[in-house]
This record gives sequence, structure tokens and C-alpha cells, in this order.
Amino acid sequence: MLFFNTIHEKGEALRAACWAHARRKFVEIHKAHASPLAAQAIRRIGALYEIERDPRGRSPNERAAKQDRSGAAARGPESLLRQLGSLSKE
Repeated sequence: MLFFNTIHEKGEALRAACWAHARRKFVEIHKAHASPLAAQAIRRIGALYEIERDPRGRSPNERAAKQDRSGAAARGPESLLRQLGSLSKE
């Protein structure tokens, strides 16, 4: 971990989150608080999973289009996560 912390502090590495872990947190929030934001995030992550499903056998153009859709779909849950994070600090 020391190695990672060192390269992260220098800006040589970025931390990446896993959608499965993020989704799990949204599920926990939704179960505990019936949060509409969390429910929306769960649906959007599901849509992202659907877009990302099995790219094998797809043409380069289809894979490029999938990447565009994935990027757009990923921004939705990310903004919801930021909203939930700011709400929890208040």
C-alpha cells in the first residue's frame, strides 16, 4: 500500500472504483432510507451493465458506439453519488 500511496500522491496513479461496489452502497442506502436518488442510481448502473454486456464479436464501430453510451451512462450514477455524499455531510 505504501507504494500505491506514493505514486498516487505524485499523480502517477488514479484510484478507480468498481461499479459493483458503488451499486452495493446505493442498495444499502435505498434499503435503509428508501432513497429515490439511490433507486435512480441503481437503475442507471443496471443500464450501464446492459450496455457493457459482452462486446465479443462486435465490430469496431459497434464497440466505439458502446463506449460513447457507457461514458454517458456512467456520468449519471457518478453525479448521484456526489449528491448523496453532499447530503450525508449536511
